[in-house]
Amino acid sequence: MRLLLNSCHLLCDEDALESLEGILHEKLNWNEVLQEAYYHGVAPILYHTLTKFQHNGQVPDKVLGSLQFVYKRTAYLNLNLFKALNAILEAFNENGLNLILIKGITLVDEVYGNIALRPMSDIDLLVRQEELDGVDTVLNELGYKWHPEREWLLQEYGALPYFHMKQGIVDIHWELFYPKMFLQSFSPLATTVLWENPKPISIDNHHALSLSNETHLLFLCLHMAKHFRKRVYLLWGCDIALFLQKYGKLIDWNYFWQLAKKSGQEKLIHEGLKFIEKYFRTEGEMLKCDDAEYKFTDFGSAKCKNESRLISKNILERMYNISGIWGKTKYLFSFFFPNNAFLTRKYGIMVKKRITLRRLYRPILLISRTLKEVCKQAYKQ
Repeated sequence: MRLLLNSCHLLCDEDALESLEGILHEKLNWNEVLQEAYYHGVAPILYHTLTKFQHNGQVPDKVLGSLQFVYKRTAYLNLNLFKALNAILEAFNENGLNLILIKGITLVDEVYGNIALRPMSDIDLLVRQEELDGVDTVLNELGYKWHPEREWLLQEYGALPYFHMKQGIVDIHWELFYPKMFLQSFSPLATTVLWENPKPISIDNHHALSLSNETHLLFLCLHMAKHFRKRVYLLWGCDIALFLQKYGKLIDWNYFWQLAKKSGQEKLIHEGLKFIEKYFRTEGEMLKCDDAEYKFTDFGSAKCKNESRLISKNILERMYNISGIWGKTKYLFSFFFPNNAFLTRKYGIMVKKRITLRRLYRPILLISRTLKEVCKQAYKQ
């Protein structure tokens, strides 16, 4: 894990090279390193780092080959997503629709500066809720189809995914600070906050907008806090660390902490930034808050077996709200047999045979654990 942390830190500080060289002289379990890198989403970053040491024989060729595959694959997939984004930006501009780019798509372009370093699974766009019908029309014309759970998502969630056979997934958001998206008790922030002082950016000569620095950082922190009781991906920490490195001096920290306080998660966000400072050695005037009551867990080892979910009530509720037998069947099949990208990220595996075995094993595991939990609850009653 120290190798991964120092690889991410190297993006922020070239002085980490010396520490990395010392780690590479140790006896490393490269299979474990690869599994952790895949799980935490930082395999491209690790490859970018290890290429600096490939000529001294410290890194096995097989390891570099595996990481190079992920690096090139990430570049290829991201290029396709940016190609799709260009078509969307052009169509939205022609139809007078407002949008703000959020999450990975802006981080790759603005913060990482290398399309192969930061994996993305989809394009996330923030739109105005009153323009959803127009957005739906434009995306349909571009060949995107809305999710079969559309009606349920419109009522219960702040985002709606659209699918394209060749271009991938576009997640349309009209809310970001939506209480049901978070495990913690959360005070929703007004949607108007998201549209205050957006930053103009350029994507392949197309004009677009991204969130203000303060709102963007708040969202990144809350997104990491949203999951920290279950897991913390190293990639999320790297996102925040690089964001702070580039925009830390431009952030209005008083306004940022006002937003954090309004959200009711000020102390949790503060602890998250302390977490980033500790592991990524970021510096700045960000830690202006009373001592936090919450504690982020250390990264530690990726215990993937604890990540398997039960067939929850939410799944059954979504099934009920999907119209038609075909829609229900399609959703259930995608839940039990997810795609390779999901399995690779969730379980940290890349070998095709192992992915196939995991796909076959997953429904058995889900059903057995669910039945076990049902029996356990019935016994308690």
